[in-house]
Amino acid sequence: GMAKAMQSYQDSMARLRTADDYPQAMTEAVSKQIDENWKCIEEGLVTMQELRNTEGEEQIAAMIHQINKKIGEIQARMGVPTKTVWTYDRVT
Repeated sequence: GMAKAMQSYQDSMARLRTADDYPQAMTEAVSKQIDENWKCIEEGLVTMQELRNTEGEEQIAAMIHQINKKIGEIQARMGVPTKTVWTYDRVT
C-alpha cells in the first residue's frame, strides 16, 4: 500500500507541476491518470488505517494535503476550477 501510494503521489505531483507550467498540458488523459493515482493513494490510506499504522496514515494524509494544495494553486492561477477536483477529507 505505502509504496504504491508513494509512487502515485510522485506521479501526480510531477503531472501537476507540468500542468502548472503548461495549463494546456492538463488533458483528459492526465486528468484520468491523476484520478487513478488518487485511488491508489486512498487505498494506501485505508490499508494504513486497517493496519493501525498511524505513521503511515499521517504520511499519506500529508501527500493528500500536498496534492490538494497544488491543485488549489493551479485552479487559482487558471481562474477556473479544473473539470476534476480531487479533494480528500480525512476520516477521523
